[in-house]
Amino acid sequence: PLSSMLKGNRLDSRDFTYAKTAHEHGKQLLQLVSEILDLSKLESGKMQLQETTVSLQPFLRRVAGAFESHAERLGITFVFEYRLPERLRVLVDEDKLQKVLNNLLSNALKFTPPHSGGAVRVTVSETAGMLRIGVHDTGRGMHPDDLPHVFERFYQTSQPGAPIEGGTGIGLALCREFAELMHGRITAESAPGQG
Repeated sequence: PLSSMLKGNRLDSRDFTYAKTAHEHGKQLLQLVSEILDLSKLESGKMQLQETTVSLQPFLRRVAGAFESHAERLGITFVFEYRLPERLRVLVDEDKLQKVLNNLLSNALKFTPPHSGGAVRVTVSETAGMLRIGVHDTGRGMHPDDLPHVFERFYQTSQPGAPIEGGTGIGLALCREFAELMHGRITAESAPGQG
């Protein structure tokens, strides 16, 4: 109903803003419910890979491209570096890989201050016969005590003075579990002030 209201062009500007905010919050809630259901399936061993053959470069370009205009609005430089053959096709679970990348890119933009000359970079390469996808940002970075726990379920920083970000501690945990399900691994490197 909210989508229909927004497309109908019959709301005054204040009501349009309210409806748009409600619509965005509804989408965030749906994503959170979806993540919780995914965790439930993983716990019960019912989560399975749905692999298909994918043209890698267009797929990754599309996923990353969805964040490009948001980065531009925030005044953050967005770079996509693909260092593999353009026609490379791989067997991958598109949905799970997209969820991992969406979480990483969303966090990279969330923690890179807007209008500060910040940058988010996606790199795609090969290391020892493995596909390597990197998401880099120039945000505030993480405290060394937080780094070992960043992929744990429901983990929230307890550093004094850390701003309250409103996260749930589910997204990165899901990234790790999806990466492992796809026979990969996920790591984080960071230092305060270095992204």
